[in-house]
Amino acid sequence: MSDWVKKITEKLMPANTSRVLVVDPDGLFSYVILQKAFSDAGYAIHSCKTALDVRRVFELELRVTKNKAILVVEFPYVPHPDMRGEVMVANIGYRDLFPYFDAAALKGLSYNALCTLNELKPYETLGYDGTIRFLLENLYHVDLQALYASRTKERFLATLVDVVFHEDGMNAAVRDYLYSEGKIRLAPLGKDIISREILLSYLQDALKALGTGREGSCNLAEPLLLKALGYLVTRKLLEPMKVSKDRFDALDPRLSSFFFIDEHEESIQRLESLLLQLQATERTIQDVPGEWLDLGPSLGEAYFLALSSQNAESPVVVGKAVDSLNIRFQDFVDRCYWQMFSLSGTRRPLVVTRVLEYMRAQPERRKALIVIDGMNTWQWHQISKALEAEGLLAKTGAVFSFLPSITAWSRQALFRGAKPDLSVGTEVEKKVFFEYWNSRGYTGNEIAYTRFGTLTPLDISDFPNAEVFGAVCTDLDDLMHGALMGNAQLFQDTDTWIKESGIVRLIRELQAKGFRCYITSDHGNIEAYGIGAVSMSSRCLSNSRSKRHIEFTSEDMARAYLASHPETKAGQRDPTIFLRDTSAFCSDSLVVTHGGSHVLEMLVPLGIVG
Repeated sequence: MSDWVKKITEKLMPANTSRVLVVDPDGLFSYVILQKAFSDAGYAIHSCKTALDVRRVFELELRVTKNKAILVVEFPYVPHPDMRGEVMVANIGYRDLFPYFDAAALKGLSYNALCTLNELKPYETLGYDGTIRFLLENLYHVDLQALYASRTKERFLATLVDVVFHEDGMNAAVRDYLYSEGKIRLAPLGKDIISREILLSYLQDALKALGTGREGSCNLAEPLLLKALGYLVTRKLLEPMKVSKDRFDALDPRLSSFFFIDEHEESIQRLESLLLQLQATERTIQDVPGEWLDLGPSLGEAYFLALSSQNAESPVVVGKAVDSLNIRFQDFVDRCYWQMFSLSGTRRPLVVTRVLEYMRAQPERRKALIVIDGMNTWQWHQISKALEAEGLLAKTGAVFSFLPSITAWSRQALFRGAKPDLSVGTEVEKKVFFEYWNSRGYTGNEIAYTRFGTLTPLDISDFPNAEVFGAVCTDLDDLMHGALMGNAQLFQDTDTWIKESGIVRLIRELQAKGFRCYITSDHGNIEAYGIGAVSMSSRCLSNSRSKRHIEFTSEDMARAYLASHPETKAGQRDPTIFLRDTSAFCSDSLVVTHGGSHVLEMLVPLGIVG
């Protein structure tokens, strides 16, 4: 439960009364999660839109009952004296919860957006325009100074894409402000351009004009607009256009990812554009966690296309591009990784420890966490395409694994909702999963945890009362550790597993039962090359099959190992060292494994269905 929801429940659920009349002109009770908080506490909720409705419900419901009931008045209203004598009367509004912001500018924001604002405190009280500017800069990450300095239509269209397609949506105040700021640059376009459908249609028409050789309404090659279009294509919101070979050859190369010649050529071109994107990202990416997480889907798609290709060199080319990017990622890990654990996951989880918090903040009643051990981003891309083929569309994102990226700690962190106890492993995950949800108000029969696999399919009818559901599958982790021929074998094995495991059927059944499914993993995996094993006499026995980390008996021994092996590209955390590149602590020439800090191990897919 978010802090702002908790403030309301604490105010309206005093111990000395069970009947409440609340004046809610800002519509806070329109948020499903607030309704659920009162329903779960046993309150009957009555909403009224007119003064006559208020009197009728008061007389027929609140005055005659001793049961818990709350009457929500959805407009400014002054209760009559006789009402005040019978029930508790209270007023709630944005001003009480967010005193630094203008209430009118907050009207209609999403639940997640309010959760984000709850964690942000401006230095001064903001008016209407100031609140909207704060939202644009801190919620939508718009560079207002650069936007105001630019007078181009393209820069403004790029901003519109960032805001209109933001996962938290926007309210009427933000929409009106954007139009008032951009109406000169957007002329003769109307206010309707600030909507998903119209904006997509406009951009798609601009692509068609370019594809057919006509003069377009805007310059799609402008860098910021180009980046925005790439986001839309990656999310499959904007469709690439089929063109003739001559026309494709005549296009600006920067726009190649938006056009294709045929399906085979489209895959080749898409892979080329993703490689260009990765190379550009390596040069421009900042130490911003969200920017790295946004790379997850692109990395997964690039490897998927490469491993699907008939060109045997494609995986090698992608591997080199990703390994080059990984050098930059290691700098990010050193500077920023451990600081992320203090950041809230209510709006977006950055690390696996915050996935449960993110699930808890979502308004749906039933939630299922499906953890596919050892799944990396390209394997999730395989699964998401199988889901899409069956009409189940998944929202794809990513979170960071715990470091070192081993099952014993990272999967425990997922189910604990906090940093793991390093003295134990996965044997405690059921216990800590129940403890997490128990402490958030769920009873034992509303929580379920199980394991499943190809040989032990999951029957969700065994858990009829579950509201939060956790399930673990270790099949892909087993396949990964047995992939002696590397990624090529694992790609084929994963495809077979998708068909035989019934994972698509399971997700469909969970969705049919009202569950929103959160599908993730504890760590990714990489194709690695052995540099020799480390003597058992100098290290602890680890309960992990990974070959890219070593837990020594002391920090001094870990430091001593690194000092005596300066050629080893490794990092250290307490008595544990972990590899940063594509090497492995084994004598095998080729393995698929995990445990280190490579970007493919640390970027864990997070898919949401439902």
